[in-house]
Amino acid sequence: MAYDAKKIYYRFDDHLSRLVLDYEASRQISPESENLYHGLPTAPYDEDLFVEHNVKRGLRNADGSGVVAGLTRISDVHGYNKVDGKVVPDQGKLTLRGYSIEDLVNNAQAENRYGYEEVAYLLITGSLPTKEELDGFCGRLGAFRHLSDEYVREFPMTTVSSSIMNVLQRAVLLLYAFDAEPDAITPEHEIDVAISMLARLPRIAAFAHMASIAKLRGSEVHVPHPTPGLSTAETILQVLRGGMAFTRDEAMLLDVMLMLHAEHGGGNNSTFACRVLSSSATDPYSAYAAAIGSLKGPRHGGANAKVVSMHEDIRAHVSNWEDEDEVAAYLGKILDKQAFDGTGLIYGMGHAVYTLSDPRAEVCRRYARSLAAKKDLGEEFALIERIERLAPQVMRDHGMTKPICANIDLYTGFIYKMLGVPETLFTPLFAVARMAGWSAHRMEELFCAHRIIRPAYRPRPRFLCQQKGLHQMIVFSDMDGTLLTSDKQMSDATWAMLDELARRRIEFVPCTGRPLSGIFEPILAHPAVHYAVCANGASVWQLDDGTPADASRATRILSRPLDRAIAHRVHSIAAGHDVTFDIFADGQCFLPRSLYTRLDEFCGGDPHIAASLKRTRTPIDMDIDSKIDEVETLERIAMYWHDPADRDAIATALDTLGGIEVTCSYAMNIEVMGEGATKGTALTWLCEHLGERLADAWAFGDNINDIPMLQAAGHGMAMINAEPEDREAADAITEYDNDHDGVARTIMDALA
Repeated sequence: MAYDAKKIYYRFDDHLSRLVLDYEASRQISPESENLYHGLPTAPYDEDLFVEHNVKRGLRNADGSGVVAGLTRISDVHGYNKVDGKVVPDQGKLTLRGYSIEDLVNNAQAENRYGYEEVAYLLITGSLPTKEELDGFCGRLGAFRHLSDEYVREFPMTTVSSSIMNVLQRAVLLLYAFDAEPDAITPEHEIDVAISMLARLPRIAAFAHMASIAKLRGSEVHVPHPTPGLSTAETILQVLRGGMAFTRDEAMLLDVMLMLHAEHGGGNNSTFACRVLSSSATDPYSAYAAAIGSLKGPRHGGANAKVVSMHEDIRAHVSNWEDEDEVAAYLGKILDKQAFDGTGLIYGMGHAVYTLSDPRAEVCRRYARSLAAKKDLGEEFALIERIERLAPQVMRDHGMTKPICANIDLYTGFIYKMLGVPETLFTPLFAVARMAGWSAHRMEELFCAHRIIRPAYRPRPRFLCQQKGLHQMIVFSDMDGTLLTSDKQMSDATWAMLDELARRRIEFVPCTGRPLSGIFEPILAHPAVHYAVCANGASVWQLDDGTPADASRATRILSRPLDRAIAHRVHSIAAGHDVTFDIFADGQCFLPRSLYTRLDEFCGGDPHIAASLKRTRTPIDMDIDSKIDEVETLERIAMYWHDPADRDAIATALDTLGGIEVTCSYAMNIEVMGEGATKGTALTWLCEHLGERLADAWAFGDNINDIPMLQAAGHGMAMINAEPEDREAADAITEYDNDHDGVARTIMDALA
């Protein structure tokens, strides 16, 4: 759709010194735009839905702990123990490659040396460096700190943004253009990029800030050239102060902050974002830019600036900072959304993992106390300590039950303010420090994990259809004699039906006696198909991306197995008769080779059935009873006969067994499942699982094993070629048979 440029409004931004789109003015142009905004679906999902469908909202368990998404050797964030399934609070511990963060900080400080570079080396390589290794590493960092004139001319700071974090993202992406092999994914190249980012990002961040200030003042940017031998902390202060106008104590404290922020496990949002993008094998610059974008958010890295604003608000509204009752009362007003920013949050208090203490906050508090005393800011520091002490009880009084401790953000902003770091750089400095952890995690994901990260979102097809005015429907269909033609093929009309269902976001569920591996791969790969009911309802599978042909590429979400002892009994019954003995288990079907070679004898002379059976069965050379004991999940047993006397004898014997369901899908077979395993129970369960109404379910079938499904669905459709029992049980009969697109025609007519 083309837009009339005259209907789009711009305004001049004094800060940016350029025209910017004025969205608010532009959206008032026409009733059409108003309808667009008013029609945006923003209604929140009912909280009960997340519980009902076991959705890990925010990739969090019900107890607040994170969902385990991977393995890491890089660090460990410990805040509690699990005892008998319950969370038991514990003192917080942060270890980097086996070393506690406190020890790393204390050792560097005790030796009066900068420690961030040592931590970065440790994170990337897995080992603490020798003096020679550390010197070499620092030398490489120094060599990479320089920014080329070409890069500076193109540097995004020339288009100043209101956010330094946004500038950082663009700056990192721009570095891609200055890499001779930006898409190379080798250990050597990844190390080179990591070192270059560790070296350049501190200067880029400080440089961007200085450019922003110069823009406001109408002055030129004067950034000193990098001085060889400076640490990362000194490099930052050199740019900010326009030279070496800082003390060693200031640089050492900034170094401590960089160490504390260098790494915090794979589960924090920015590191996970970096790992997610890295798992797709994208270039490092894209992955690091994504991590910066994540860190920018106020729910993550931006929280430290929020803490500073909150402290200022408390100082302004609490008349007596030493009056604990007054401080507590104001914290209560914040929780009640009557003060500060109205969110009801006390920033700097509480953590997703830490319960009794945040080890980083413990270190920060110690250094903040010392520096506050030197800068005559003891009263402000005492107020922050008072907030830390009082907030947990105030939060408990407001109904919070989990343990609350101060996190690192409570003191970070205060320390940065004492160091003269502008607030706009609080989060960028976080990014500068965390680059060490991001690079280590990216390389671990690339070279150790070897699999793309793909979380699942629970589809809500019925709701999607309602929002767009589409037809409410979920379709279940038998395969043989129903969806497939007599020669076991999918017609063009049937494929077109699936395409239309996918376009309308309507689920199509194969509902078959076949094992998962027996369903044609193109069907499983179709965008309308996300689930499959197999083995007559004994298993329901959720399909992975691609073309899953077995259980290794799908997830079984429901299982009603056949008891092994009963299976052995069934085998003993069948052993005296000339029948096949198909073992359906773990998404596959197994048949003794001696019987596999005779399948033609058991198919009533139908070559298509014989070919289908051979295609969907795996011949085995081992004993049947041994195979029954070997499989993980036994789904069902099938026996094909060619002498009706064998059928009658087996059926009579099966009547004496309990705990089973007996049915058939062909005239010449008997099928045995565990009790409760029917297509009808599977259809009912999956509809409940997806939040679909049974009244909206359409089911198609042709044989005895389909009857429970036809009875359970709101629209039970027997094929015109179906058995008489099916036609009697169904709500309606299709006008056309399976060889003339009976399912496809019925569905397309219903959608018309």
